[in-house]
Amino acid sequence: PNGYYYVKVSAGDPQNFDSHHILNAEGVKILDFNQEATGVGGFKVDSAIVQILDGKLTIDALGGINTKINYIWI
Repeated sequence: PNGYYYVKVSAGDPQNFDSHHILNAEGVKILDFNQEATGVGGFKVDSAIVQILDGKLTIDALGGINTKINYIWI
């Protein structure tokens, strides 16, 4: 249903460094980090409150390169 939702996301890869992880929910950028630049494998977690107006939660990785989603909590 429409309304405000707390969305928590995690992305990353412990062994590969070829990614720029970006996760957006309802057009709000929640997570953005470049594993290639750091040279460190691992994961990041972040969250945001997003508003749904069309009855559907839209999550995408637009702008990312090889984004690897670990989990999404709503």
